[in-house]
Amino acid sequence: MLFKRKSYLSIGGHSGIRGNPIDDFSLGRIIKRTGLTWILLEGLNCVEVLAYKGNIDAFKGVSRSIFPAINYRVSILVLFSCTLLGVGFMPLLTLLWTSTSSSQKDGLLLMSAVSLSMVIISWLVVCLKFKHNALIVLVYPLSILLILLAAFHSVVTHGFGLASWKGRRMIGHKIRF
Repeated sequence: MLFKRKSYLSIGGHSGIRGNPIDDFSLGRIIKRTGLTWILLEGLNCVEVLAYKGNIDAFKGVSRSIFPAINYRVSILVLFSCTLLGVGFMPLLTLLWTSTSSSQKDGLLLMSAVSLSMVIISWLVVCLKFKHNALIVLVYPLSILLILLAAFHSVVTHGFGLASWKGRRMIGHKIRF
């Protein structure tokens, strides 16, 4: 994040969001609310970082941000989870069910195949954009389950005051429905 000093000081810097696990979101919202110009640039070809030391750190880092990003709302998490499970698994399960069923349901088979194709194409686009191995697409259901696991881990750690960020315990926030 880059700021002009005057702009950074005018929004109060980080002092107003101390302990906030999603400081980038919060600063962006404050900038927009105060009428300052906010620009999001892609640094994919400009910056290379290793954000986490390993898979466990990556899981905890993603988990730390999920529940705060949805404003500590359980209802949004439930809706998000159902949507993700539906979009991620229903086409695959329906395709398997209709292809092995004795009665042919051609319309349902076609709709499932098209839906699954759309899911796979979107994963391929992301893999190509971020230079990931395209074979990751084959395990997208596992990726969906991992993000849901991270989301529920986020709820538990924030709910019980176990969440930490940069070596500090995070201040408890009110969990909302």
